[in-house]
This record gives sequence, structure tokens and C-alpha cells, in this order.
Amino acid sequence: MLAAYQAWTAEDPGDRALELFWFYEVLSMPITDEMLDMFNLADPSVWRTMLRSVWRSRLNEAPEKPISALSQSLTALLNRILLKRDDPRLLLEAVVCAGQLDASVSPEALNTVLKASQQTGDPNLNFAIWQSLRSLDATFPDKSILASREDWTDSLKELASAITAIATPQAAEIGVRLIESPELSQQSMDQLIAAVAVAGDANQLGRVFRAMVKRNPATVTLARVKPLLDRTQRDRTAPKNVGPALINFFNQKAPDPQGTRLQVVAKIANLWKVNELESALLKALTTTTGPAQQKIIDTLAAYDSPEVRKTLTTLSKSTEPEKRIAATRAIAASRPRAAIPLIMKLLQDKETGKAASAIVVSMLNRKDLPPVLAAAIDDAELPTDIARSLLRDVRVSGGQARLEKAIRKAGQLEQAKWKLTPELQTALIAEMKNRGSATRGEDIYRRKSLQCINCHAIGNAGGLVGPNLISLGGSSQPDYIVEALLAPSAKLKEGFTTLTVLTDEGEIINGISLGKNGDGLRLRLADGKETQIALDAIEQTKPGKSLMPEGLLDSLPQQELVDLLTFMSALGREPAYTISTEPIVRSLETLNYTNAASSRLNRTSMDTAASDDASMTWRPQTARVDGTLPLAELDQFKQHRTLPHTSFIRFGITMPREGVAKIDIPSDGLSAWVDGKPTPTTKLDTLPLAGGDHVVVLSINRQLLTQPFPIKVGGDAVIKE
Repeated sequence: MLAAYQAWTAEDPGDRALELFWFYEVLSMPITDEMLDMFNLADPSVWRTMLRSVWRSRLNEAPEKPISALSQSLTALLNRILLKRDDPRLLLEAVVCAGQLDASVSPEALNTVLKASQQTGDPNLNFAIWQSLRSLDATFPDKSILASREDWTDSLKELASAITAIATPQAAEIGVRLIESPELSQQSMDQLIAAVAVAGDANQLGRVFRAMVKRNPATVTLARVKPLLDRTQRDRTAPKNVGPALINFFNQKAPDPQGTRLQVVAKIANLWKVNELESALLKALTTTTGPAQQKIIDTLAAYDSPEVRKTLTTLSKSTEPEKRIAATRAIAASRPRAAIPLIMKLLQDKETGKAASAIVVSMLNRKDLPPVLAAAIDDAELPTDIARSLLRDVRVSGGQARLEKAIRKAGQLEQAKWKLTPELQTALIAEMKNRGSATRGEDIYRRKSLQCINCHAIGNAGGLVGPNLISLGGSSQPDYIVEALLAPSAKLKEGFTTLTVLTDEGEIINGISLGKNGDGLRLRLADGKETQIALDAIEQTKPGKSLMPEGLLDSLPQQELVDLLTFMSALGREPAYTISTEPIVRSLETLNYTNAASSRLNRTSMDTAASDDASMTWRPQTARVDGTLPLAELDQFKQHRTLPHTSFIRFGITMPREGVAKIDIPSDGLSAWVDGKPTPTTKLDTLPLAGGDHVVVLSINRQLLTQPFPIKVGGDAVIKE
């Protein structure tokens, strides 16, 4: 049968070679060199499937062993295929096949995979490269396969990727030796540092830091040390033998006006616990002032010697607020119970209250501390505004019922509600002019706890329960805005008057009347949903109050209330807070982080986020008034420890007819899917689409994209409302 099949294939190898490979695969027969020669005769369109059959045959024959007999000839074939990169699917199969080779027989297979790594932007290809490099390294005897190549001078980027993928100290050693070489450029050094930080052991990480300081201490910044710090935070691997190098770095005589050097030292001291640094910090404390001195005080929190305790206690009694705050913060980091009396003193002073609140929040992740804090606050009296700020901060951090009760009591917040009076209105308007910040106010407006966005739209983004605020500041005086927030039921805007309906079953329903529809009365409820009540089920109706909850703003300190009012007064009046007429996506959705979604993405690929997978759940998201997407509000996913955090968003566009859509987004840090299909972002500015509705999903690399950005839609496309 085999002879007959071979003869049949020989009659027309261009079209029949694939069937012969399938025949071998089904019968679990080993692929031969003669079989590989058929790639020269077969139609290139079937090469991808033929390669898949090669590595499937290996799995059928001996899944635990690499391909040894064909390693050299198959490597040559794959290298030839990799010269043709116009078919990404063929490239993917070539990389997978290369990963099945025996590196001990053909170490050239390493170069085969590295050639493919020059093709970037495809997450599936990147994963295949990562997997194949690990497989090849496992078949290389005694040391890493990376050692089989003597010269990496022209391939340092590929080397860094390979070290990250293989992730063993043997692989890291290749990078460490290059980092220690004075000939290496700064850019290449940074790439290798990031890779070694993933793969190296504690000794290798220490050698890397010493090499950085030895080369040029002035270039050692927090960003450059960050990969080493991230490694320590991830698995507690701290670089060894860095004490002398760190002291040498800290004691530089070069000016440090931006505090860059202190930032590095502070972070290292907290994570690596370098004991040799303590005496240098105490000495520097006596020769510095201002922010630099405060940073040194913060850094001393990493040490708990008698000398450090004595120094911090003295500083906590200083007449200078900044020193008291820094010393209390440092004591709280190492001896939190001892810091509580000091925190209570800071909470009494308006100048130090905000900083004290931050220290309290930093202590809430310890189970034993909230009850102690609650007891201390319960026995004290706090200024009302400081109590409001502290209560808000505690709630935002997750909440502590007993502590919140103590704060309300200490600040007498049950009696300290915002009540509109002529005097308060005048004072607030004056502060809006003198101290109000629309920038801070927009952040307050967007807080989930206030739910402003759920009820009000600004332009076409937001809820429909309350009036659209698009031109509030341009059409209303400040006194009207103050009254609308503090006494929302005093004057209800036309079209937003409410009804209270009593049904024949005794149910009371409050909502905005949308009119009668046939035999029913339609109401929009406070959650934005609409309901219809049968007319014959209505016992009684009467005018209702505003759907804005009573006391919604009582938790805001006066400055935050002023900032919120300033923002609302700026809407439609100041250019920076006027909705642009540009076609910007303002209403979209973002992917919720759940354990199910994270697990699903880790087991599959990012493509799943663009599918109809039931594990993917989305929530509404709005842009800021300037049209930019607030990245800080998006959940983050991490598929692999070496990959950056990623967020996902999606939005709809409509094509009135077949044509070309133009989607304007940043050029770096984004991947795209259109209607579930991966789409290069370079093609989004001239994207042919059929008429109808389409869904665009974007993944955001949070390491590359750190600033808010707008999404603009043009061409023949319009934004789907």
C-alpha cells in the first residue's frame, strides 16, 4: 500500500504531497529525509499543513523525545521557509516545528527560532517562539543552548527575548557576562537587564546591579533598576552582595536636584534590606533638608535598630510638620501600634490631617490594627473636615465598619450634614473662584461612590436619569449649581419632574414620568431602567422629590465639594471642559477582571477577549470631558509573569454602507480585533468594512501606554450610540 501511495504521489507531487504526509501521520510512520525533499515539489500553499503533519508524526511516534534523525535537514528546510514571511500562519508552524528538534544534534535550530522572533506583533507567534525556545533548551546538554552561539553582538534584542523565554540561570549567565562588558551600549544593557531580572538567581542579580553602578552611577535611575525590584516583589529574590556598590552610589558628590538617587536608594532599602546602608542614611540625615531629608526619613523605615528608633522618635516631636509626618509614617511602617498616638496628633491639625489619613489607610491591610485605630479614634474628637476626608479614604480602601463608626462619632458627622444656607452658598462661590480646581473636580465627579456618571450624561456619555450636564456651566449661574447639588429637590428641571406612585398592591414607586403609553404609565427609575405601571393598578400619584439621594455629598470635605462645584461650573463655559465636536468615542465598555476571565485568558489567548466567551463580562465606561480614556479606571490582566499588564475595551461603529472606516488611536501599545478577528492596528486608519454594525476590541499594554488617549472614528464610519 505504501509503495502504491508513493507512486501515486510521484505522478503529481505538487498537489498530492500533502496526502502522503497525512498517510505517514495516520500510520505513525517516521518522516524521512526523502519526505522532506518533497517540499521542493509541493505547492507552497500546503507547506503549512505539511509542517504540521511533520511535528504531529513526531508526537504520535515518540511524544517524549525530540526529533533527532531529521534535526539537521529539517533545520535547513525551516530556515529556507523563514526567509518567506508573507504568510504568518506558515511562520507559526515553522516555529512550532523547530521547537520539536533535538538541539544537541542541531544547535542551529536556535537561530531558526530567533529568525522568527524578528517578526513582531503577533501574540500567537510570540507564544510559539517562547515555547520552542524552552523546548530546545531542554534538549541541550549541561548548559543553556544560548551558549552554543559565540557572538550575540548583532542580535542582542533576540538574546534578551530568548533569556526571558528560557528563564533559567544558565541562560541568564550569557546576558550577565555581556552586561559586565564595558563595550555594551546603554540601550542593549537595559534590554538584557530586564531579561536577566526574569531568569537570573540572586548572585547574578547582584552582579548586574554592581555592573550598573560601576559603569556610571549617574545613569542608575529608578526606571533602570525597576526590573530587579519587580523580581524581588514577585518572588522575594533579592540581589546579593550589593552593599558596597549601593553606598558608593548613594555617596556620590554629583548634585541630585530631582531626588533621582534618593528614589532608587529608598526603594532598594525597603525591598533588599541592605544593612550596610543604615549608617550612611543616618549620616546623610544631618546634612540634608527639605524633600530630600523627608525621603531619607521615609527610607529609615526599612531599619529597626535602637539608633533608628531614637532618631525617628525625636523627629516625630519636631516643630516642622513635614518632619513629623515623615517620622510618623516611618514608625508606622515598622512599629504601627507605636505610631497610633502620633497619628492622632496629626489628625487634629488641618495642615497634617490629610497625610495622617493616608497613614491610617496604609495600616488597614493588617487585621489586628483597625480595631486599635477604632478604639483610639472613638475616644477622640476630630475636626469635621478631617473626619470627612478620613471616612472617605477608609471607605475607598475597602471599608471597616467599626472604624467608620468611630470616625463619624469623633467628627460628629451625623450632625455635620451639608445644609444649604445663604452664608454657605456665598462662601462656596467665593472658594470656587479662589481655590476651586475643575481638574480635581472631574476626578470627584467620576467616583463610583457618588454615581454621578450613572445618572447624568455629559454629551452622549453617561446616564439618562438626570439632566444632561453638557452646558451646565455655560447656561447656569454658580448659585443655581450650588442649590442644585445641596438642595436637589428645590427646583426640578423641566422634563425631570418626578412622580411618586402608590399601586393597588401597596407598592410605592418613585421615578421620572415619561408619559402614558396605551394603558400604562412609564417611569424612569433611579437606576436608569424604565418600568410601566398599568393605569388601573395606580391608586394614587403625587409629585415626588429629586431622584438624587439625600445626603449624597455629606461625605465630601469642603474643599472637595468646592472642586466638584468648580468642575460643574466649568462645563460648557471653559474651553477645556466643553465637549468637542470631533467624532470621539465617549461611551464604551471595559472588561471586568474576574477570576474566571483571568483564568480563561491565561489558558487560551487574548483573542478570547474579543469572542463571545461567557467568562468575559463587560461594564460601561465613559471618556473624560476632553475625550480621553481614563486608564486608571480600567481593570488590568496579567497573562504571564514576563508579560505586561493589559486592559481591554470595546466599542461599536456603524457603516451606513460598504466603505472604509478610519479609527485613529496611538501607534504603540495597542492590539485590535474587529468583529472578533485580529486586525493589525496599522490597518485601522483604512479599514474596509461591509455596511452595518461592527464591534472593535482593543487591548492596552499598560506598560507602554500610561497616559489617557482619545479614540477617533472617521472615514465612512460613525460611532454607534
